[in-house]
Amino acid sequence: MNRMVLSIVLVLITATSVSAQMIPYSQEAYHTPSGWSVIAEVPTININHDCYYILGVNDVPDTAVITGLNIVFHDVYNSDTEPNWLNVYIFNEISNIGYSVYGDKSSLSRPDWSSFAINGTYYSATHLGTWSYDGTTMDVMFSTTDETLLAYLQGGNSFGIGIDPDCHFYGSGITVETSIPTPEPMTLMLLGSSLLGFAGFRKMLK
Repeated sequence: MNRMVLSIVLVLITATSVSAQMIPYSQEAYHTPSGWSVIAEVPTININHDCYYILGVNDVPDTAVITGLNIVFHDVYNSDTEPNWLNVYIFNEISNIGYSVYGDKSSLSRPDWSSFAINGTYYSATHLGTWSYDGTTMDVMFSTTDETLLAYLQGGNSFGIGIDPDCHFYGSGITVETSIPTPEPMTLMLLGSSLLGFAGFRKMLK
């Protein structure tokens, strides 16, 4: 099975198994949605096919209401013009926070993301999507609204993002973003006005 066919199969599997998607944007066209929070960043992209990569991210507060997760590769491009893929995964309860590199010796079958070990602990990751490079530098977003996957972001110490490149990719960075709602400025202003009005009313009663 050639790489292009493999990418198509992986995308179809993803579309039928979880609520996840991969959306490419023109270079520098992607912007963090209003009200969303960036919870982790990698300052540069320099990943190659000899390795796979794990980004461990601290869980968000249990009180946060989360409806979405975006993992965005900014200004990403390949060192080769032929179509090469980039796969992204998510899994729960990783112990290592930050960016870690592991060798897979250019294998298309390693690691087995359905059952892989880090420091003796086995994890099972869910595939979020595949991007195939076509010679154009882009912003690429891997996104999910799946409630089961979003639950990974809470209730423990951390969650993990798996990055598996088919070739050498470069870019300006990676951001991990969640839809943790933030009060709108107008809402805060109205709330402040209400409190001031209530305080004035209490003074009048005295």
